[in-house]
Amino acid sequence: MNGNNLIKNGDFANGEKAPWLTSGKEVGIFKETDQYYVRIPVTNGISQNLQVPTGPSKLKFEARTREKLEVGQSILFGAMIYFGFNDGSFHFDPHMDFVKSSEWQAFSFDVLYVKADGASLMISPWGITKGAGVATLQDLPVGTLEFRDFTLLLEA
Repeated sequence: MNGNNLIKNGDFANGEKAPWLTSGKEVGIFKETDQYYVRIPVTNGISQNLQVPTGPSKLKFEARTREKLEVGQSILFGAMIYFGFNDGSFHFDPHMDFVKSSEWQAFSFDVLYVKADGASLMISPWGITKGAGVATLQDLPVGTLEFRDFTLLLEA
């Protein structure tokens, strides 16, 4: 794990959730081939207060599902970074994408740099979709995802 990672325990290497916070009791840390990952059922999530980026950054991680997906189905998830300011205002940088396989998929998002006083990352599966677009959402209560190797690094 890169020492410049602004996310603590992004690889869950200690086998624990901390300092990640979870919503929902079913979020768990598991180990496979000497590597840890987090399993998050739909409508549950993980979050962490981050070291605030000081310039353009890139959020990277891998995700997969073990749900049986039909042809054309995928699981929508959200990865949101909230930037907070001492005056109580905030800005958020939302990202979403689709997990389509039981194989690990790499995701990379450019983080909109905001000079802020605090930052938080929130990750949550939203459920199964039919087709490749949000307009075709269906059966949203289903969709457990697994994530590993979270990094938030300043771009060179």
